[in-house]
Amino acid sequence: VATAFLALNDKPAAERALNYLFTVQQKADGSFPQITWVDGRTLGDAVQMDEVSYPLILAYQLGRTDRETYLKHIKRTADYIVRVGPVTQQERWEEKAGYSPATIAAQIAGLVCAAEIAKYNGDESSARNYLEKADEWARNVESWTVTTTGKYGDGNYYLRLTQKGSPNAGERI
Repeated sequence: VATAFLALNDKPAAERALNYLFTVQQKADGSFPQITWVDGRTLGDAVQMDEVSYPLILAYQLGRTDRETYLKHIKRTADYIVRVGPVTQQERWEEKAGYSPATIAAQIAGLVCAAEIAKYNGDESSARNYLEKADEWARNVESWTVTTTGKYGDGNYYLRLTQKGSPNAGERI
């Protein structure tokens, strides 16, 4: 929704959305719950790592590089992604745990955006850590999610989700 506001040139609405995410939804560990009521009460306890990553991308798009936002929100979330990812507790659509190429891509993008904001704030060590992790996951996403023994076409394609990062295992999900 926030990026739709940006596309409509309504930056103040996108800013309000990001402020809501950071001040109402963000947990102390830097994560974001899958579902909340408007007042921030959670519904369930699942975490979807793409949803954790999107606020970092939005902050970068909005130019939210100030030190307070970085330290209170962006760094906490980026550190959480590094600690917990690339596996997600719930994939966005299947609601199963594992390695999802779409979720991994969101995490990589979030870490790259966080790295740029870290650099802006003089935190070169964190920036380097975020970029190294993003590069590592980019190098491995295909080994975690591309089957070479699939039953469709030539047998080579991305799977929506692999539970253990072994795309040729034939896991039934």
